[in-house]
Order: sequence, then C-alpha cells, then structure tokens
Amino acid sequence: MTGFVPFAPGRVPIKGLNSTNQSHGITISLTNYIVHMVVSFHRPNMRARIDGAAVAATAWIAFANSLSGQFVWDDRGAILNNLDVHSDVSSLQDLLVHDFWGMNLSLPQSHKSFRPLTVLTFRLNYMVDGLHPWGYHLVNVFLHAVASVLVVFTGRALFGREHSAPLLAGLLFAAHPIHCDSVASVVGRADILCTVLSLVAFLTHHQGLDHPSISVWRVIATIVCVVSATLAKESGVTTFAILLALEVYHHCRSTTSTSRWRRLGRCTCLVLAAAATIAWRISLNGQHKLFEWSIYENEFVHLPRGTQVLSYAHVHALYLWKLLWPHHLCYDYGWKTIDAISSVWDVRNAGTIVAYGVVLGGSAIVTMWANHLFVVVALALCPFVPASHVFFPVGTILAERLLYFPSVGFSLGVGCVLAHAVTASSAPLGRVLRGVYVILLLLALGRTVRRNQDWHNEASLFGSALEVAPTSVKVLTNVGKERRITDPARAAFYLDVAVDLMPQNGLAHLNLAAAYGQLEKPLHAMQHLVHAIALEAQPKAYTALSQHLVAFWETHATQKGEASKTLEMAASFIQEAMERGETSPSMYYGQAKVAYAKGQAHDTIAWLHRTLEANRRVAARGYDVDEQVDGCFIDTMLGLAWEKTQLVPPASETDASVSYNDVYASLLPRHDDMVACLTLVNNAAAYWHRRGRAQDALALIQAAVTRHPSHEVLWANAGFMAESLGDAVLARECFQAALELAPTTMAHLAVKLY
Repeated sequence: MTGFVPFAPGRVPIKGLNSTNQSHGITISLTNYIVHMVVSFHRPNMRARIDGAAVAATAWIAFANSLSGQFVWDDRGAILNNLDVHSDVSSLQDLLVHDFWGMNLSLPQSHKSFRPLTVLTFRLNYMVDGLHPWGYHLVNVFLHAVASVLVVFTGRALFGREHSAPLLAGLLFAAHPIHCDSVASVVGRADILCTVLSLVAFLTHHQGLDHPSISVWRVIATIVCVVSATLAKESGVTTFAILLALEVYHHCRSTTSTSRWRRLGRCTCLVLAAAATIAWRISLNGQHKLFEWSIYENEFVHLPRGTQVLSYAHVHALYLWKLLWPHHLCYDYGWKTIDAISSVWDVRNAGTIVAYGVVLGGSAIVTMWANHLFVVVALALCPFVPASHVFFPVGTILAERLLYFPSVGFSLGVGCVLAHAVTASSAPLGRVLRGVYVILLLLALGRTVRRNQDWHNEASLFGSALEVAPTSVKVLTNVGKERRITDPARAAFYLDVAVDLMPQNGLAHLNLAAAYGQLEKPLHAMQHLVHAIALEAQPKAYTALSQHLVAFWETHATQKGEASKTLEMAASFIQEAMERGETSPSMYYGQAKVAYAKGQAHDTIAWLHRTLEANRRVAARGYDVDEQVDGCFIDTMLGLAWEKTQLVPPASETDASVSYNDVYASLLPRHDDMVACLTLVNNAAAYWHRRGRAQDALALIQAAVTRHPSHEVLWANAGFMAESLGDAVLARECFQAALELAPTTMAHLAVKLY
C-alpha cells in the first residue's frame, strides 16, 4: 500500500491492497499485526515461557474458587437487569448509545459509564450459556491470568530479559487480594479487560521505540489498542499518558537528532489521538456531561471545597494502605463508611502526609536510582488519576477494583526493588529476602482465596462487609434485605440502624417494612412504606402498602360487603404501582386481593392468572426467585373465586372436561405435599362437604393427617367430617388427637368427648 514506510527487517510484511478489498485488508492486517506483537514479543525464550506459565498458574490457583460464585451486587445491574447483555431482546447498536448499565447515555439519569466492549463480552457469555454465572467467572479468571502474564512481559521490556523483577512482579500481581473485587465479581471484568488491552498497547509501542523508521502500522495498532481499552473502561485513556512517559524516558536515552524527530512524530500522534478520544467520549454524554452523585453514593461531593481536598487526600492514603495491607476489604464504601476530614488538625492527616511522602519521595528516589522506574511510576499513577476525584467526582468514595490497573505499576516497582535488593545483598541475606517474599506471596494467596469465598454470594459478601464497615448505610441495608426472610428480627435491627443513619434513604425504609411484615407488625410496616413512598415513590412500596391495607381491611372492617375507604386506598395504591411500571408477581397478586375483597371474582381470577405468568417469568430468568408469590396463596384464592363464580378452570390450567363439582381437582395435584398448603386442603374438603361429597372430604382430610399427624387443625376438621357422616367413634378419636396436640387452642373440642 503506497505511502507507508516499509517494515524494518524481521517484521511482518503488509501486502499492497487494491481499491476493492482495501478496508477489509486493513482490518485483517492490523489484527494480524497486533497478534504478532503480543505472541512474538522479544521472541520469548525458555525462561520467559517458564515465568509466564508460573504466573498464569498462580493466577488460576488464586481465583479458581471464584468460578462457583453467583452474580452479586453490581452484577445485577450490569448483567441480570441489563437488556444490552441479553442478545435475544436487544441489538448490537444499543451498545453504542447506552451506558454500562443499559441506560441511554444522553439521559441525565445515566451514570455516563460507556464500556461497550466489556458489555459485548457479557453479551457473548449470554449467547453461549445464558445467565449461568460459571462461564462469566471463567472468562474473568482467564483474562486475569492473561493480564498477569502481560505484567511479566512489561517487566521484561523495562528491566531486561534476564532480570528477575518481571517474575516477582507477575507473581505479586497474580495473587494480590485487592484484585478480588475485579476478578471474583463479574462486573469487574471492565477493569481487567481495560488493563489487558492497555498492556498490549504498551508492548506494541515499546517495540517500535528503537527502530530506525516510524511504522505507521505500529502507531495505528497502538492507538487502536488504547481506544479499545477506553471502550472497555474509561481509565484506558490514561494509557496515552503512560506511552508519553515511555517516550520521555527513551528521549533521555537518545543520542541522535534523527531518533528525536521520530519520537516527536510519535508523540504528536499520541497527543492528537488522546485529545480526539477524550473529546469524542465526552460528546457521547450529551447535554449532561457528568452524573450528579447523591450523598448516598459519594457524600464528599456535597462538602465544602477545603473539606473535599482533605478527605480525598485521606482516601488516596487508604488506597495505598490497601495495596500494602489488603486485610480489611469491602465491596462498597458509601455513606458513613469513611468519615470526612474537615479540620487540618484531624489526626488522620498525619497518615495522609506519610502516604504522600512515601509515594512522591519514593518516586523521586527510585527514578533517580534507575531511569526506567520513571515508566513504572507512570504505570502506577496515571491509571489512578480517574479514581482520585481530582478532575471529576467518582460514584464511590473508594473502590478496590479501581486499583487493578494501577497495581501493575505497584507490582513492577515492588518486583524491581526486591530484585535489586537481592542482587546487592550477600548470598545468605538474599536467600532470606527471597524466603520472606515467598511467605508474603503465600499469605496473599491465602487471603485471596478466602476473600473469594466472601464474593460467593450476596449473603456472604454483605455479611463480611459488616466487619469492615459496620456504619455503612448500604451495607446495613443490604444485610437487612438479605436476612429479612431467614432472620427478620436481626434484619429489622440492621435496617433500623440504617434508617437512623440516613432517614432519607427510601430503600432502607422499604426493606425495613418488609422485615416488619415478616414479624407480623403491619402498622410498623405501613409507617415505613409511607416514608418510602414520600422519599422515592417506589412501585414496590405502593404494592406492599396496598397488600397491608387489604389485610387490615379483612381483619378490621365491619362492613366487608362495601368498598370501604381503606379498600379504595388499597386499590389506588396498587393501581399506582402498575402505572409506575411494576410487573412483579406481588403487584398482580395485590390486584387480585383487591378485586377479591371487592367481590369481583371474575377480575380476581384474571389477575391470579397474570400472577402465575409473572411467577413463571421469574422462575425462567433464574435469579431473585424469592420474588415469586407462593403458589399456595394463588391456588387458595383461585379456588375461592371459582366457588363464587362457579367457573370451570380454563384449558391452560386444567382439563376442560373437569366439572364444577371437581373444581379443586385441578389445584390439589399441584401440592403433593398437602401440608405445604393446608388452607387449600381445608377449603377443598369444606367445599366437597357442602356439595354432598362428605366421604371425599373426609378422605382428603385423612390423607393430609396421614402426611402430617401433628397438625391439630387437620384432626379437628377430620372429626367434624366424621361427625357429619355419623361416625361418632372416628369423630371422637380425631377430636381427642386435636385436643392432645393443642390443649389451649382446641379447648372448645372438649365438649365433643362427653
């Protein structure tokens, strides 16, 4: 192809392209070129292969137990609820206009995180195996192993082929516990993929530094890799700054004016590409350039400027501490996790000063000691800039996954310092240093494996966070939500604390209402539902409040045949939930309860069938299955409604030949374990008894008693059935059994024994 400088000897040749296949040829050639750069980097010798294999194996060992993890925390928004991931309901074009969470980038509600390349990998996972998490975790661990090997290659490029620093750095990077947030959580793939592509760009660019001519293809390949890294996560754009630092380092080594002119040309290309990429990326955000973070996500944004500076500087020190001592790790650092610093006399400022002294002083010292460490410092600091809150606020005060890319520079720095220390030491001291490093690596590996277990599911993740951030509103809210079914009393305790810390948190009020509902405290529940509606007007809050009002009406209304004010309020709330887009099974079931309370049996049946459909949708998607309405509740109400209307169940639910007299025959088979739905069994028996089928009714009750002989209500009902059939002996036996099981509640049966 004319106009391009030919490759130096030993490079992959690019054949000329005619006008008909030029575009396709450029794509294929560029792809082959990038692959060639990675695969044949410095023609890896046996030591490079061994080092790479050792590091890759360490990465797999460290994160193998994360493969069995579920989707947790942000995985819900980025994968489970993101239609852009679901290839069967969205198009590829949507990835180009939506943010990471599936919302249009131009909307003010968008978080402005544009990562289509990462979303595309999720989409490929979905095409292969749907929403089964194992495949998603497998890709994450594989990419982490690749990133770890690339750290070794990067170290070889900077320190030399025979240097031990690349291996030491690669092992540390592969096993570091700070990476659990990126590898064990599927959503962290954005950081891993961004780092992989950035390191590929670095290696590609590094190879062309000492060649006598500018390779246009090499420059294009580098820029393509950096832009791809930016499309994986926004921090990828900082790779341009890293490459410029690499150029500065080589400029200091250069002795000829010709090489300097070539370097100036490359730097010009990088600066122009960086400016164009940043301008294009900002333009995608539309009119609203930045998302306005709430106090719930980043409280420091709403503080005075001086307090912000001190607080964010302290956060920088915490980031360094977590790299050095990754023991206290947490999935989120929202409201009340890290207290702001409003005074220069705050003792925590001492830690900030020490941290800045270590980073700035250490960077200056090691750069003077070895010039190539200037690039290592750039690898550590440049990717950290987007997370530093210096130029714009981030949607979290601190996030461990944001250290994934910067830890490349950190690991290379540690590896280089240790390698030089061993070389400069005596043989015995060198062995001690290596032994200490091995022990530290093993400890890091053990901590990583343990931390992966925390990321296994949301119960373990939220529970582990309580130890690190016991005053975090997000942590308390999520722990309460997770335990509201299994341990509602403890859930209510955590959620009460969350509400006290942040009374304006509607989600905490909503979950606290659910916990009080489990504790059978409806008035407390309704109080917090009213607060949740006033704060955020959540559809789920309207649904829950409507159901509580119906239950209240059922137990307290004096004229149930009329549509009381309470019932009308319940109807208006459930309708409001539906108009706000609620499609959960509970909403449809709530509509059915309102209709049944109003005596509208036909509407009740229609809403119950929609509830069943919603249940099936929840079951099919495979997550949050606890959102389904208990089938016993649905079938019990279906039976009662059918009784009122004398309807035969539709063909989709039962055989059309079933007569009205056998109306419950379509419902009972759904509950083989009769004990799980005693209300249905009792209603069916009572109905059959009223229809003159006392023998069938008694047989049904006796079958239930056989399966659950310790249930006093079944024994009592069996006694009444036997009594109606004139079987006094059987009736007496049943009443006696019921009375023995519950002497207090069944005391009224005593008269039946005499």
